[in-house]
Formats: sequence, C-alpha cells, structure tokens
Amino acid sequence: MKRKSDKIFIILLFIVGIALLSWIIPQGVYNVGIYQTADTSRAGIFDIFVQMCFAIYYSCSDIIFIILVGGCYGVLSKSKRYRKLVDKTANLIKGKEEIALVVTTTIVSLFTSISDLLLPMFVFVPFIITVFLRNGKDRLTALAASFGGILIGFVGAMFSMYAYDYVKDVTNLEINSLIGLKVAFYLIALVLFNVFAILHMKKTKKVDDTEYDLFLTEKLDESKIKSKKNKTKLWPIITLFVLLFVLIVLGQIDWENSFKVTFFTDLYTKFQSAFKIADIPLFSALLGEQFAAFGKWDNLILISFLFFVVTIVIAISEKMKFSDFVLRFDVGIKKVVRLAVIYGLVQTVYFMAVNYQWLPTVISKLFGSGAFSILTIFVVSIVAAIFLVNPGYGNYTYGYYLSYMMGERLADSMLIWHLGQAFAMILAPTSILVVLGLTYLDIPYKKWLKYIWKFALSFYVIVFLILIIKVVM
Repeated sequence: MKRKSDKIFIILLFIVGIALLSWIIPQGVYNVGIYQTADTSRAGIFDIFVQMCFAIYYSCSDIIFIILVGGCYGVLSKSKRYRKLVDKTANLIKGKEEIALVVTTTIVSLFTSISDLLLPMFVFVPFIITVFLRNGKDRLTALAASFGGILIGFVGAMFSMYAYDYVKDVTNLEINSLIGLKVAFYLIALVLFNVFAILHMKKTKKVDDTEYDLFLTEKLDESKIKSKKNKTKLWPIITLFVLLFVLIVLGQIDWENSFKVTFFTDLYTKFQSAFKIADIPLFSALLGEQFAAFGKWDNLILISFLFFVVTIVIAISEKMKFSDFVLRFDVGIKKVVRLAVIYGLVQTVYFMAVNYQWLPTVISKLFGSGAFSILTIFVVSIVAAIFLVNPGYGNYTYGYYLSYMMGERLADSMLIWHLGQAFAMILAPTSILVVLGLTYLDIPYKKWLKYIWKFALSFYVIVFLILIIKVVM
C-alpha cells in the first residue's frame, strides 16, 4: 500500500468497523453518569455517507482553517520577504538544530498546554517544517519540531480547557486541581520527547527531504542569503508574525476559567459600547457581532481571518498582482486538500461512534463495579478516545460517571482519564494530530509507531510510578 493512502485506509476501516459493530453490540447511553440501555440503531451503507456529510458540516470551521492556512502559505511562498525569512532562519539555526528543536517544542507545547483549542499553532507549522527540511533534516525531525510541540502540549496539559473541557461544569472540579502533578507531567513529557527527538536527529544521516515540503521545495542557497544585493527588509514580516502569535496566545487562552482573569472580558465589554456615533457603537460595529474578547475565541475562525489579513498585508506590501495572489492561493489550497479530507474522515469516526452508541455498552462493561482503579480508568479512557476523537465529548459523557462514582478520588480520576486520552493522541491512527502530521509529511503510520514508542513507554512508566506512589500515600 502506498504510504499516501495508509492513513485513509486505516480510518476507513475504523468507520466500517463501527458500522459493523452497531449490528452486534447492544447500544446504550450514559444519562447523567448512569448507564442505560438504548434502542438499537444499525448503520447501513447510506448511513455511513450521511455521517461523513455531518462530520464535514460540523467540522466546517476547522476544515476552512486548514484550507486557509494552505492558501495563505501558497501566497507567502512567492513572497520575497517570506522566502528571505525562511532562508535567514534556516541559516541561523544551521548546526544548532537541536537547540532550535527544544526552543520550538517548548514554546508551542507551553501555549497548547494552557490554550482553549488544539490546532491554533498549525498556523506556524508549515514555516517550522520548511526551515528544518531546508537544513537537510529528515521528515520525522521536522514532524517532531512542529506537530510534536502541539502533541506534547496536549499530553502535558496544565490549564488547557480543550484537554479538560467540561471538567468544571460536569464534576465541579477546578481546572487547576492537582496542578503540581500536571506541571510535573508536562515537564517530563517535554524533556523525554526532546531527548528522543535529538537522539533520532543525531543518528539519522543528513537527508535532503525538501521535496516533501509543500511550499518551498528548493534547496537552501546560502550565497543568496549572504549576497549584498539582497536588500529585502525582514522587520515588517517578522513584526506581523510576532503580532499574529501574540494575538493567538491572548485569544485562545481561557483567562477567566483557567486563571480567574476577567481583564480582557471587561475591557472588551467597555470597548463595545465606547466611541458612539449617532448612538452606534463604532468599535463593535466595525468589528462585527461575531468578534469575541481575548480568551473567548472558542473556534478557529478568528485565527483564520487574522492569518488571511496578515497574508494580504504582505502581498500588498510587495505589490503582488491580484491575479497572482488568487493563483498562488489556489495552488496552496490544492496542496492541503488531502489534510482537509483526512480531517473530515477522522471526524466521521467520531460521528459514527456518537450516533451508533455501542461504545457506552463497552465502556460500562470495562468500568465494572466502578471502584477506583488507575489501570481501569486509563484503559477505558484510551478506548473512548480512540473512537470519540474529540476529548471534550469523552469528558462530557464520562465525566458525570467519574463524578458520581469516584468521590474523593475524583481529581485523580480526571487526571488519569486525561492521560489515557493523551496516550490515544500519541499512538492511535484516529488521533487528529498524528494523521495531520503524517499526511502533511507523507510519513507511513508504521514508521511513526517505530519512532514514538520509546517516548510513550518511558513517559507512561514514569507517570504510572508517580501515580501509584501518590495513591498508596
């Protein structure tokens, strides 16, 4: 099987498997944490097609985000400033890729571990990948430097409302419960991931893999970087990228629920009613009703809009023709269509699992008597995460159960539950991060397993030892 098709084939097997199991396993639901049997609903061939349509419809904002990022990088790939920025950055880290890897994964993972969504940093992924590939690093190293940071941010989630979605509403737990352990697990994951990534980088011979980059495929030409004729100024594009990063950070962190900070919400409320002209609030009217305060960006649409605006500004500053802009945008979209398709297929797994509810029956059997058990909660969480894809749904559905059954061990249970979801995010073929990263860089799923298993084993051995000591004490 060609490596470009292996991820799609595996996900399609999951979709068909869920449909077949809907004919075999009795269906049920968790109603406020209590398992109840439900009417059987069997998935037919047309039903699978319908669920695919639902998945695309409800994931539309995320798919648009992926497509817009591709389109924008299609334009940027013809921008003199962007190309020089890539060249300069690649030259700057040349011979220091290990340090660059650590810095990149630390910044990206730290943000992801406290943010409200999983994919905002995807905006910068093509840039990071391009830089590492242009320095002759292999695709797995480029994957580790880009998607790896997002992955570790989820594994070691500290204040992430995405990772612990519904925790406060469903279980009455504060998001900062057991924050000491969460910080420790984040640091362990970050250190181990970088250690194994650097070891891989050192033992892997230089490989010119630039043909696997989607946007800037030519080799790094150092003579052009050092040429005095190249007087293109970088400060405008650097300023725009830094501003974009700052806005994403401010917008995607749930300041109110995670850190009890209401400053941005209060400020936005004041600005909404300020600067009135003929009783029309100018600020809110210009921005539109859909704009939200920092900390309240609960989808990727605003980030898509901001990145699109940044791209337009860069294109205008370089006097790019409108026809060239449209052409390059179209080229960029075509390069990420496969990512958008596979994202929709992964979401189809989720919709199939939700609408043909044999999974709660399996989960109920696995939970058994409901007594607190690190291994049971961990395994149940993995099973749920593989099929539900979205951690928020798993937290919402089974958080009630944990809340009712685990009592004094509730905080521990929710942390173990997240660690199980993180395990699925690292290894499962239905992991959004895994399939997007592997598809982007055309890496076979088996090759990813061979690369990541040492990190996963080391991390979870340490984590389980810590958890066992905590429970015993």
